[in-house]
Parts: sequence; C-alpha cells; structure tokens
Amino acid sequence: MKKKAVTIYDIAQRLRLSPSTVSRGLRNDARINTNTKRLIADTAAQLNYQPNRVAAGLRGGSTKTIGLIVPRINRDFFANAISGIEQVARRHGFQLIITQSNERLAAERENVMALTAARVDGILASCSLETDTMDHFTVLQKRHFPLVFFDRVPDHFIGHRVVVDDEGLAYRAVQHLLEQGARKIAHLGGPDSVNIYANRYKGYVRALRENNLPLRPEYIDRNCLTEQQGYPATEKLLQLPDPPEAIFSASDWTALGIAKYCKDHGIAVPTDLAFMSFANEPFTSIIVPAISSIEQFSERMGAAAAELLFRQISNSEPLAPERVVIDGELILRESSHRQ
Repeated sequence: MKKKAVTIYDIAQRLRLSPSTVSRGLRNDARINTNTKRLIADTAAQLNYQPNRVAAGLRGGSTKTIGLIVPRINRDFFANAISGIEQVARRHGFQLIITQSNERLAAERENVMALTAARVDGILASCSLETDTMDHFTVLQKRHFPLVFFDRVPDHFIGHRVVVDDEGLAYRAVQHLLEQGARKIAHLGGPDSVNIYANRYKGYVRALRENNLPLRPEYIDRNCLTEQQGYPATEKLLQLPDPPEAIFSASDWTALGIAKYCKDHGIAVPTDLAFMSFANEPFTSIIVPAISSIEQFSERMGAAAAELLFRQISNSEPLAPERVVIDGELILRESSHRQ
C-alpha cells in the first residue's frame, strides 16, 4: 500500500497550530515569530514533509520548473547540453524535467503533453529524426508559451532557436580535405527533413561547387548516421570503379564505422582515405586513427538556450523570435591531416 504524503495539515495537527500558520512558517513569513518558524521547520523535517511544487505553482503562477525534450539522453552532445541547461536553471532557482523522444515523433508529442500537464514554465526542445510536422509546438506558440529550440529545428519554423553554423562548419571541413589534396570527396549524412543534416549537406555542396568539382550522386548517402551504417557505406564507396579519396561525414558515429572498416581492410588513413566528421564525441580523440571532427560546444549551446528561455519567462510580453549562433571549431587529427 502506497504511503500517504505528509501535508501541512499533518504538521498543524502535530503542533496544534492552524494550517495557515504552518504554511506561513514554511514560507518564512515575517508574521510568524522565529521560535514558531523553527518549530515548524523541525517538525516538517521529522515527518519528511515535501512541498508540492506543482500545487504551489498553481497558487503562485509558477512551478519553478522547465521542461526539456531531447532525441537521446545517451549521446555526449545532449548530455553536455543538459549540463549547461541545468546550471542556468539552478542559477535562476528552477528545476529541470528531462524527457527523451528516442527519435520518435509520437514520443515527442507525448513529452510535450506531459510537460505542459506538469505546468512547467517553459520548454527547451531538440526535434527527433521523425519530426516532419510542428503542430504540437505551434499550439504552444499560439499561447505565447516560452519555447526555445536548440540544435535540431526545421529551418522553416519561426521560433526562438540556438544553433551552430552547420553549413559554414561543413564547408570548412570539406575545404580542409581539399587542402590535404583530396579532389574526390564523398558525403555520408542524414535526411533533409532535419535541419542540421540539410545544412551540413549544403556546406559540402558549396565547397565542391566553389572549387569547380562535380557533385557525384554515387558519392552521396543521405541515410547514414550510425556506426552500423557507416561500415557498409564505406565498403560500397571504396568498391566503386572510381572510389573517393576522402569522406565528409555528418556524424561521428558514422565516422567510427569508417574507421573500423579501414582498420579491418588494411586501408591506410589518411594516405589512402581521409575522413572527417561532426560533433567531436569523446571517442574521436582516443581511437586509432584519431578522428578529425567539429566541436559544437554543446554545453555552451544548452546554456545559451536556457538563458533565452528565461528571458521569455521573465518578460510579460512575447519576444520577437531570436536566432543565436554558437561558434564551432575544426579539431584536426590523424584521420584527415596528411603530412
């Protein structure tokens, strides 16, 4: 049988005080004398009293909580973003409720419903791979509900967002591969429906066109984001009659598959095949060969998104949609840097 939660009425009964006196004492109200407040606090601790934040929020207009929706918690990028968000939330006196969609639109919708039912004061979100409609977020916008997206959000959706310059960083990555002598460069990426992968592809295309190099369809796979996909994709590329000299990958996990294929088949990296990817996951610096990657500073991104959310929460009037761009950095390692 579930144990009933202790309420202010239990404390009042124990001390023979009115519930309103106990409530004021717990809120450190100046109308309650110091000795009585101390007695109330000691009794609350003895009974393991836990205040109902949601109920208090309904009375006061704020639950002092914000919600977060991410595709996957077990990715280093999102773990670091959560750290940045949590630090800002704590500084503002708020708690963070974390949910994940597991890359499913249906779960993302459920997360929005659960967080709004919990009366959070605002939501931060990074969209799933399946998210092809934003109606569940549009409803919040129409209510002027504080909402900020980070990393993943459709470019056509008008709203507050914090991103990195995916296109510009991808362009610089391909330029780096070109500077190392590669002219035949493949791309392993993600679907156009997700802004980060669409923009990384745009950066790849722009770099090739500006260097008068052809865009070869056989060098491009827009559904390759995991280690398990990267391995056979690399095999397919290298078995072409005219194989690429380098690969720009939109995901470090894909690059891990590339590295494993090269190791298993004795392909010299970067002499025979150079490659570079995105996100700077921890494993990129410790495997052999170490993988060149793009640092996105996700903790900084999470903190910036949280600050933007709190600006909305504290402002009584809706703010014009703001786009914050975080600087990224190319981290060059063995997989791409030819001596």
